[in-house]
Amino acid sequence: MSKIAILLNQDAWVANWTWQNWQLVPMPVNFAMGFIKEGNIIGSALFQWYNGNNIELNYYGPSTPTLGIARALARVALVKFNVQRVTIRTETVNRPIIRGMMKFGFRLEGSERHFYGKDRHAVRLVMFREELERIARI
Repeated sequence: MSKIAILLNQDAWVANWTWQNWQLVPMPVNFAMGFIKEGNIIGSALFQWYNGNNIELNYYGPSTPTLGIARALARVALVKFNVQRVTIRTETVNRPIIRGMMKFGFRLEGSERHFYGKDRHAVRLVMFREELERIARI
C-alpha cells in the first residue's frame, strides 16, 4: 500500500488542478496542498478567504481525509495563519464528509439554503483553536 505524499509550495498548480478536475470556478486561494499517490495528484486542500481569525478549508479528494492529512491541515491553519477557527462547507447530501469531519472535532454551526444552487443546500462545520491544537498536536 503506497503512502500519500503532501505537495507544498505549488499553490497555483494545485489550485488549477482542483478547478479543472472538479469543474469549479477559479477563486482566490491563500494556500494550497496537493495530495500525491504513486506519482499522481489525487486530491487537494485549498485554504481560502482568510480574515485574520477564520479561514475556509475546501477539501477535494476521493474520500474523507485521513488523520495524518487532518493533522497537516490543522498545522497549516495554526502555524501559517494563526486562526481561531476553520470553516468547512459541504452539501447536505455529502454525509461521508460531514461524519468524517465531525470525527476530527468539527461541529455543525448551521445550514445555508441554495448555497450550491437551487435546492442544493450546504452545512457549515467549524473547528475552534483548541480542537485544532489537539489534532495538530501543538
